[in-house]
Amino acid sequence: MIPREALEYIAEAAFDDGSIFYNPEECDYEDFLMILRAAWEGTPLDRGLIKGV
Repeated sequence: MIPREALEYIAEAAFDDGSIFYNPEECDYEDFLMILRAAWEGTPLDRGLIKGV
């Protein structure tokens, strides 16, 4: 299990990863963090809150 404290690091790594250019939706750091928190908590993601959608 990944500790909640690691989510910020993971979001930063995802945002800095070159594969972001192949993502069909534009996401920024805050979007990645929101997605990771929802996944970590096991709660549904409100896609309407993602800026790039």
